[in-house]
Amino acid sequence: MQRAHSANPNAVQSQKLSASDQAFMQDAGTAGATEIAASKLALKNSNDKQVKNFAQRMIADHTKLARNLDVIAKRHGITAPPSADSSVIGNLQNLNGAEFDKAYIQQVAVGGHQKAGG
Repeated sequence: MQRAHSANPNAVQSQKLSASDQAFMQDAGTAGATEIAASKLALKNSNDKQVKNFAQRMIADHTKLARNLDVIAKRHGITAPPSADSSVIGNLQNLNGAEFDKAYIQQVAVGGHQKAGG
């Protein structure tokens, strides 16, 4: 099988994803964007050092994953950036301290990973 030469050696021919693969990409993107946005709120709204440390790890890990997912999405013609789940962020936005921590852990650390994992 011969490959066509292109100006960009990293260019990969775009393939259409199945509906279930497209849904997975969208769900994974939304879950990641939600966890990043919620974790940024945790840095502001939490008073607990462990929660803030966890939030920093979530931001770092999910930012790296989002970059990888974005490369794959663009390769397959998906160009719309994922957006955070506004209901989760809305629930967390006005909470502070221990009340925020409880909701953040419940909705993001536990709930977010259950959703992302299917």
